[in-house]
Amino acid sequence: NRIPNETSEATNRDFTMTSTAFFLQRLNDHIVYLTRIKTTLDDKGDFCGTDFHACKLGEWLYGEGKDQAAGVSDEMLTEFDKLFEPHKAFHEASASAITAHAEGNKKAEEHAFTKMHLLSNTLVTLLLEMDRIAR
Repeated sequence: NRIPNETSEATNRDFTMTSTAFFLQRLNDHIVYLTRIKTTLDDKGDFCGTDFHACKLGEWLYGEGKDQAAGVSDEMLTEFDKLFEPHKAFHEASASAITAHAEGNKKAEEHAFTKMHLLSNTLVTLLLEMDRIAR
């Protein structure tokens, strides 16, 4: 059971924001990242996460994302701006979960993993709303 990484050759980055696959790709990048963290927590992998700027979603957020969102509408830009805080907090929770796991602190690991899922839900909801706006 190979877990794909975010830099998979199958990943196509040439979508425009209004294409039907654009936000599905962002969602996929996020879910792959979450899965890789979970695999590590299950002692089946060694992925330790990345800085929130360095993951695929972060590269888009801190790269071309703002200009792309502004090019669609003010409403899109408003939703885009809402991604930053939960995205950064998701990475902080991921790092906490990995650290707690390495220290054998199961309670802290579970707390951080729960926080990751709550933040993940927020990110998914925002990305789905952005997909709706783009259509």
